[in-house]
Amino acid sequence: MKKIFSVAVLIFALMLTACGAEKVSPAEDVNTLCKAFLHFDEAALNKVGWTPEDYEKQFIAEFTKSFTESSGVNFTAEQIAKINDAVKAAFKRSTFKTETVSENENAATVRITVSTFEKLDETFITSKLPANIYEMSETERIDAVANAIAAALNDLQIVGDSVFTVDCEYNEQAKMWLPVQMQEFGFTLATKIFAF
Repeated sequence: MKKIFSVAVLIFALMLTACGAEKVSPAEDVNTLCKAFLHFDEAALNKVGWTPEDYEKQFIAEFTKSFTESSGVNFTAEQIAKINDAVKAAFKRSTFKTETVSENENAATVRITVSTFEKLDETFITSKLPANIYEMSETERIDAVANAIAAALNDLQIVGDSVFTVDCEYNEQAKMWLPVQMQEFGFTLATKIFAF
């Protein structure tokens, strides 16, 4: 499961560019990362040196690829795009807040409170399948499964909040407070939202 975000977040960390901004609080910079990761906020993406297209290709595409691979089904590009859109919509519905817990010159800890969706499990996805699934051809069944996954993601309800902390350090090159473990940050953020 950790590989879901490892490549995308590593690329994200390497693509950060200095933007000449004044140093802000660790919580504010982590909030910017959450806005970029989850809400596709254009200003946040610009601050960290990404375009929405870069984000789409790297972060969401990697998540969706891992998600569909774990199902064991060979989805078409169109079906993957449908699931991808549902993942993006779920991310955009999430809420979060950040608070600096401790800070010194170059190190800080930030508390993140993020909304958590009900558990997305096989039973929930199966409930979205059509009743005549076993009467369909294999191609139709695969399409029905992709539709069921997308529908399940779209129907997930927020059931509470999850809280976690992230250790940060100030990155002079990026001119931002960044999680020390960027790969873990992206993975943890997603798993808290989807309650994996």
